[in-house]
Formats: sequence, C-alpha cells, structure tokens
Amino acid sequence: MSSVPGTLAVLPIPFGGDYLRSLYGAMPVGAIRELRLGPWLYPWGVDILHLHVPERLTLRPGLDPATYQSRYLAFIEQVGRSPVRVVWTVHNRRPHRGDPAWGTRLYQAWARVASAVIHQSRWGQEVALGELPFPRDARHVVIPHGHFGELMPRLRSRAELEEQLGLPPCPIRFGALGQPLESKRVDLIMRAFGRAGRRDQQLLVTALTREDEVPDDPRIVVLPYDVRRGRTEVAAQVQVCDALVCAHGGDAYLSSGQVGDAVGAGLPILASPLGFFRETMGEACWTFDGTEAGLAALFASLTAEEIARGQRAAEALQSGYSWSGIARRTLDLYRLVVGQGVRVGPGEEQASVMGGTH
Repeated sequence: MSSVPGTLAVLPIPFGGDYLRSLYGAMPVGAIRELRLGPWLYPWGVDILHLHVPERLTLRPGLDPATYQSRYLAFIEQVGRSPVRVVWTVHNRRPHRGDPAWGTRLYQAWARVASAVIHQSRWGQEVALGELPFPRDARHVVIPHGHFGELMPRLRSRAELEEQLGLPPCPIRFGALGQPLESKRVDLIMRAFGRAGRRDQQLLVTALTREDEVPDDPRIVVLPYDVRRGRTEVAAQVQVCDALVCAHGGDAYLSSGQVGDAVGAGLPILASPLGFFRETMGEACWTFDGTEAGLAALFASLTAEEIARGQRAAEALQSGYSWSGIARRTLDLYRLVVGQGVRVGPGEEQASVMGGTH
C-alpha cells in the first residue's frame, strides 16, 4: 500500500483537469501522493483509485472498439480483486457521447467494485442509487462541486474584457458557455433568446462549433469552441456575463461543472429542471420547465434587479463550496475507506463527510 506512512497513494482516472487540480491542491501537504496509470494497467501500490469520468481512460492508442472494451472490463475486474479501494465521484448517469449500451455496461462494471461513492447532490444520489448496482456495503456521501473562483481572478475590467473578446457593450449578457454537447441544447437557448425579443439583452455562446447553425440575430454573439480553452480565456468569457444559461437535457447528467464557474464568478443560472441545479444553486437559480417557450418567458421577464439579487445569492455560496472544505471531507472519506479513521471527534464523522452541502 502507501510507501510513506500517513500518505495515501491516490490514482485519479482521468488524470488532471480543473476539478482534480483544485481538489488535490487544497489537500494538506503530505496527505496524498497522486499517481498516474501506466500503459500496462497495473493498479497495485495504490490505496485509492479516484474515478471521475470512466470513459476518458484511453488505454493504448489504436485499439479497435471490441478489444478496447474487453481490456477495459478486464482491468475493472482486476481492480475489484486487488486491495485498491475505488472511490467514484459520480458526475454522470452514463457517458455523454458514444455507444449508449457500452456506456451503460462500463458504468455498471465500475459501480460493482466501488467502495465509496461521492455524489454532488442529494438528488443525484437518489438517481444513481436507483440506476447503478453498487455493493450493499459501499459508502455513499454527498460532497458538493467546488467553485473555480481562485482559478478566475478578475484582472481586467468588464469593458476591457469586452474589447478583448470583440463584444459590443450591453446592459445584460447571458452566457451559454463550455464545451459543445448536443445535450446542452444550445439551439433551444438561442431560439428562446430570439423569441424573448429583449433589446437590452445579449447572448454569448461558446458551446458551439463552426459547423453549427446560428440564428441571424446581432444580439447573439458566437465564439466557436475550436480547441480546449485555458483558464484565462474561460475567465474572460464568464466574467463578461451577468448570468449563465444551462438548458441541459437528456438522460446522462447528474451534475454540471458550470456551477463551478457560476459560483466562482458570483453569477446566477437560468436552469433546466435537472434537480442538481436547484439544489446546488438555491436562490441563485431560476428554473424553467425545459421548453423553448418556458425559457423564452424567463428571458423576457428577468429584470436587472432580479439578476443583481441572483448574483448576491451566488456569491453567498462561495464559502460553502470552497475547495479547502471539500478536500477535507474527501480526505476523511479516503481514510475511512482504507481504515485509517478520520480526524474528527466522536459523533462528528457523518457531519464531516456530509457537511457543507446545500
């Protein structure tokens, strides 16, 4: 197991990304040693396999789908027979892309070997428990998604950022941001925005490619997602907005990283009925019914005063979604799973793991 007493050897899958960098960067010095999976899929010498997005494990390049799937499932079985403890932060119900049958099979295989599961909302926990075959003795905890405020320091004024991005100034700007996914329903967002017809509003869209169709509307500004963006560019796009729009649909989502940007920048969200958004954002969320007409009515009705109140509510969430608290609760869970115990007083274990959720 761990080569250094008191230090846990943690293998995250996949490695890197804003979420893991923020989480492990907030861990106490010496608490964990972060490992990377080698090409031979050898998991021993690891205390915790911290699973995030299972479909992003690439194995070796050039494998045909059948061989890839066979080797991946064999790896999961190998992990299940090993001393490694799997802790899964369940972001989704299944992958957003690819063969749905394979995605379901992959998630079910990982669920069967999970020692502990981190859910990012109580709503998400209920959904995941109803759909995935977790072991009866697996631990289930709710630890919220942290915010990315520290990754997005406000270094320039809004006017300077608008000039940098080529955006005309406007009183109210909404953002449909992030990676392009069909399940984000950006086409619905653009249609609803046009239908609302507010001249004092602008919609910034980055969750599209150059091939996607865009309405002929000067109030809709598109910055196509061509390559993965760095945090400086993401920060600029978020910070010129007054609120974000998340019309997420389909049967894959349990959470969304959009809340990390929204809370970090102090922005409210116009959200689809996905239970995660309302639970996570609270008063910093306006929920519409998932339809184009419902979102159009919300665009048409929101006032600058209401948006300002939503921004204050989002800022108030920042302390509860700080990575220091999330890292502490995650480390407590790791120690419980490997039998090290936790550094809390009697009767405080559940509060330590579950505390800070909204």
